Amino acid sequence: MDSDPVMFALFCEAIGKDSLDTAACIMTSMFTATNVSRHGTAEQRERYLEPFLRGEAKFSISISEPQSGSDARNMRSKARRSRDGSHYVINAKKSWITSGPVARYVLVFAQTEDENGEDLGISAFVVDADGDGFHR
Repeated sequence: MDSDPVMFALFCEAIGKDSLDTAACIMTSMFTATNVSRHGTAEQRERYLEPFLRGEAKFSISISEPQSGSDARNMRSKARRSRDGSHYVINAKKSWITSGPVARYVLVFAQTEDENGEDLGISAFVVDADGDGFHR
Protein backbone atom coordinates (compact mmCIF):
# COMPACT_ATOMS: atom_id res chain seq x y z
CA MET A 1 0.00 0.00 0.00
CA ASP A 2 2.96 2.35 0.48
CA SER A 3 4.32 2.00 -3.06
CA ASP A 4 3.89 4.84 -5.48
CA PRO A 5 1.71 4.61 -8.62
CA VAL A 6 4.71 4.05 -10.91
CA MET A 7 5.87 1.00 -8.95
CA PHE A 8 2.32 -0.37 -8.93
CA ALA A 9 2.09 0.11 -12.73
CA LEU A 10 5.40 -1.71 -13.22
CA PHE A 11 4.20 -4.55 -10.99
CA CYS A 12 0.95 -4.92 -12.99
CA GLU A 13 2.83 -4.73 -16.29
CA ALA A 14 5.12 -7.56 -15.17
CA ILE A 15 2.14 -9.72 -14.14
CA GLY A 16 0.39 -8.87 -17.42
CA LYS A 17 3.23 -10.35 -19.46
CA ASP A 18 2.13 -13.78 -18.24
CA SER A 19 -1.58 -13.17 -17.76
CA LEU A 20 -3.52 -10.06 -18.70
CA ASP A 21 -6.58 -11.43 -16.88
CA THR A 22 -4.66 -11.83 -13.62
CA ALA A 23 -3.20 -8.35 -13.96
CA ALA A 24 -6.68 -6.87 -14.56
CA CYS A 25 -8.07 -8.61 -11.47
CA ILE A 26 -5.21 -7.35 -9.32
CA MET A 27 -5.46 -3.81 -10.70
CA THR A 28 -9.22 -3.60 -10.17
CA SER A 29 -9.14 -4.72 -6.55
CA MET A 30 -5.97 -2.88 -5.61
CA PHE A 31 -7.18 0.40 -7.16
CA THR A 32 -10.17 0.40 -4.83
CA ALA A 33 -8.32 -0.99 -1.82
CA THR A 34 -5.55 1.59 -2.16
CA ASN A 35 -8.03 4.46 -2.38
CA VAL A 36 -9.96 3.25 0.67
CA SER A 37 -6.66 2.82 2.52
CA ARG A 38 -5.39 6.29 1.66
CA HIS A 39 -8.59 8.33 1.69
CA GLY A 40 -11.14 6.38 3.72
CA THR A 41 -12.08 6.85 7.34
CA ALA A 42 -10.99 4.37 10.02
CA GLU A 43 -14.51 2.90 9.91
CA GLN A 44 -14.36 2.48 6.10
CA ARG A 45 -10.93 0.84 6.28
CA GLU A 46 -12.24 -1.65 8.83
CA ARG A 47 -15.50 -2.30 6.97
CA TYR A 48 -14.05 -2.75 3.47
CA LEU A 49 -10.38 -3.64 3.78
CA GLU A 50 -10.48 -6.24 6.52
CA PRO A 51 -12.76 -8.66 4.57
CA PHE A 52 -10.75 -7.92 1.40
CA LEU A 53 -7.43 -8.74 3.08
CA ARG A 54 -8.91 -11.96 4.52
CA GLY A 55 -9.95 -12.99 0.98
CA GLU A 56 -13.65 -12.76 1.83
CA ALA A 57 -14.54 -9.83 -0.44
CA LYS A 58 -13.64 -8.61 -3.92
CA PHE A 59 -13.84 -5.12 -5.39
CA SER A 60 -14.90 -3.97 -8.85
CA ILE A 61 -14.82 -0.60 -10.56
CA SER A 62 -17.90 0.79 -12.29
CA ILE A 63 -17.24 3.66 -14.69
CA SER A 64 -18.41 2.57 -18.16
CA GLU A 65 -21.97 3.05 -19.34
CA PRO A 66 -23.84 1.74 -22.40
CA GLN A 67 -24.27 5.19 -23.98
CA SER A 68 -20.86 6.73 -23.16
CA GLY A 69 -18.42 3.84 -22.77
CA SER A 70 -15.51 4.83 -20.54
CA ASP A 71 -15.87 8.56 -21.28
CA ALA A 72 -16.45 9.56 -17.66
CA ARG A 73 -17.24 13.20 -18.43
CA ASN A 74 -20.28 12.12 -20.49
CA MET A 75 -21.64 9.63 -17.98
CA ARG A 76 -25.32 9.87 -17.14
CA SER A 77 -25.09 8.32 -13.68
CA LYS A 78 -26.22 10.72 -10.97
CA ALA A 79 -25.73 10.75 -7.23
CA ARG A 80 -27.77 13.20 -5.20
CA ARG A 81 -27.44 13.81 -1.48
CA SER A 82 -30.61 12.96 0.42
CA ARG A 83 -32.64 15.82 1.89
CA ASP A 84 -31.43 15.03 5.41
CA GLY A 85 -27.82 14.81 4.16
CA SER A 86 -27.24 11.35 5.63
CA HIS A 87 -26.50 9.51 2.37
CA TYR A 88 -26.44 9.67 -1.42
CA VAL A 89 -28.98 8.10 -3.76
CA ILE A 90 -27.30 6.81 -6.93
CA ASN A 91 -29.20 6.38 -10.18
CA ALA A 92 -26.93 4.54 -12.62
CA LYS A 93 -26.79 1.93 -15.34
CA LYS A 94 -23.24 0.63 -15.77
CA SER A 95 -21.74 -1.94 -18.12
CA TRP A 96 -18.48 -3.80 -18.82
CA ILE A 97 -17.60 -4.03 -15.12
CA THR A 98 -14.44 -6.02 -14.42
CA SER A 99 -15.17 -8.53 -11.63
CA GLY A 100 -18.74 -7.20 -11.48
CA PRO A 101 -20.45 -10.59 -11.21
CA VAL A 102 -18.35 -11.66 -8.20
CA ALA A 103 -17.55 -8.41 -6.40
CA ARG A 104 -18.93 -7.73 -2.95
CA TYR A 105 -18.10 -4.01 -3.17
CA VAL A 106 -18.38 -1.89 -6.31
CA LEU A 107 -16.61 1.45 -6.72
CA VAL A 108 -19.32 3.39 -8.58
CA PHE A 109 -18.48 6.68 -10.28
CA ALA A 110 -21.33 9.16 -10.73
CA GLN A 111 -21.95 12.84 -11.36
CA THR A 112 -22.61 14.30 -7.94
CA GLU A 113 -25.25 16.83 -7.04
CA ASP A 114 -25.99 18.40 -3.69
CA GLU A 115 -29.49 18.43 -2.16
CA ASN A 116 -30.38 21.44 -4.34
CA GLY A 117 -29.26 19.82 -7.61
CA GLU A 118 -26.00 21.83 -7.83
CA ASP A 119 -23.28 20.06 -9.85
CA LEU A 120 -20.35 18.97 -7.65
CA GLY A 121 -18.40 17.02 -10.32
CA ILE A 122 -17.72 13.27 -10.37
CA SER A 123 -17.45 11.27 -7.17
CA ALA A 124 -16.63 7.66 -6.31
CA PHE A 125 -18.82 5.62 -3.96
CA VAL A 126 -18.09 2.21 -2.47
CA VAL A 127 -21.39 0.36 -2.83
CA ASP A 128 -22.23 -2.97 -1.18
CA ALA A 129 -23.41 -5.23 -4.00
CA ASP A 130 -25.65 -7.06 -1.51
CA GLY A 131 -27.38 -3.82 -0.48
CA ASP A 132 -30.89 -2.65 -1.22
CA GLY A 133 -31.45 -1.26 -4.70
CA PHE A 134 -28.32 -2.80 -6.26
CA HIS A 135 -29.02 -5.09 -9.21
CA ARG A 136 -26.52 -6.99 -11.34
